[in-house]
Amino acid sequence: MKAMEKIKLSKERVNLIADLRSGNLKGVAKIKASKRVVDIVVLLGGAVASVVNALYQSVLDGAAITVELIEKVIEEAKKDVSHPQLRPVVVRIRDHELVAA
Repeated sequence: MKAMEKIKLSKERVNLIADLRSGNLKGVAKIKASKRVVDIVVLLGGAVASVVNALYQSVLDGAAITVELIEKVIEEAKKDVSHPQLRPVVVRIRDHELVAA
């Protein structure tokens, strides 16, 4: 990757993080921004990919929100309440209607 591409990605990452911290983003926009930050870190050679939780990632990728899925997320959250994917997962669950299990 060329130096200019790295600079552009770094700037995009900084701007996305600022948007996320400001609270201006809501719902799907917040999820997309969070996912893009992770993607950029990986592109720049970061090690974020090692902290991806398969259950959380399935929710972020659009899995149907059911009572069973919410129960699994709660159990998983008890293991690590500070996991970086937990907050976007909770936001997605909060912002979607339940589907019959």
